[in-house]
Amino acid sequence: MTEIELHPFEANDRDWLVANHADHYAREEDFDASFGALVAQIVDAYLADHDPSHEAGWIVWQGGRRLGSIFCVRLDETRAKLRLFLLVPEARGTGLGRVVRRDLCRQRVGVDRRRPARGRGTSGAGA
Repeated sequence: MTEIELHPFEANDRDWLVANHADHYAREEDFDASFGALVAQIVDAYLADHDPSHEAGWIVWQGGRRLGSIFCVRLDETRAKLRLFLLVPEARGTGLGRVVRRDLCRQRVGVDRRRPARGRGTSGAGA
């Protein structure tokens, strides 16, 4: 199996990220095109004005192919919010999502995962 790589999110990942979120939520949750537009707004705002000392986005790669995305954005002084978390269908059920959620933000951004922000569960779209 090819090694999983985490690459910092870059502007050239934008269209892939928006399209995959829109496709997934249209297919799995019957969302309309407005969800893709919302994801595009979130990504564009991140690209225009994020705090790299407290916020980050990553694209999960394997074998030269994008498998998913996850962002940690600052919610307040001690908590972060996961956003834009998605894995392509082939990567689901492999344990990759658990690793990304549990370890990535804490290791790369320094978020204390013991104090999660309250909000929607992972089954709904919280873009």
